[in-house]
Amino acid sequence: MKKKSQISDAIQLSLFDEYRERTERELIEAVAGTNDIAADFWEGGYRMEKLFNQLTPHRRKIAVAAIELYKRREVTKRKRIAVKSSRDIFEYIYPTLCDVNHEEFWVILMTNNFKVIGRKRISIGGLTQTDVDIRTLMLTLIDAQCTTFAVAHNHPSGNPKPSKEDISLTKAIVEAAKLLRFRLIDHLIIGDNCFQSLNDEGLL
Repeated sequence: MKKKSQISDAIQLSLFDEYRERTERELIEAVAGTNDIAADFWEGGYRMEKLFNQLTPHRRKIAVAAIELYKRREVTKRKRIAVKSSRDIFEYIYPTLCDVNHEEFWVILMTNNFKVIGRKRISIGGLTQTDVDIRTLMLTLIDAQCTTFAVAHNHPSGNPKPSKEDISLTKAIVEAAKLLRFRLIDHLIIGDNCFQSLNDEGLL
């Protein structure tokens, strides 16, 4: 006889399979609870924030919570990766920044052999910039007891080209890290499903 938890898991897996087979328009209808909204927002594409704005506050909370759980699950899969390239860092941090419409600055904490310990948001900004307190960043590294780290922030415009301010900030972080014997291995600018690595560009 199956245990209750096993039966529950089987039901949940069956539910996931059901939704996996649905089209995006059908998924919008399932979230919104009405075909009218699905028709309004499906024109060969859709914007999640516009869809959320049409939901009741209760449905919106559930939808946002479900997406956040999914993103965390995806990030957890990558938590113990061994970073070998800028692409590895991008694939780890992109789920966290892919749908943010303002700038955020994150640090990816690693061991001496480049295994990811975790990540933490350092600052939240506006559409074109975010202020980073280097002291806060250094304290985060100390608290995590890491030795190596990378940083990343997004450009809501979708263009990952680093600004002069991005380059200056990176140099300041490198100098501060050296004093405390931390090693910055990269600074990634995240765009629309793309990135630019300051290390790859020789700007670190």
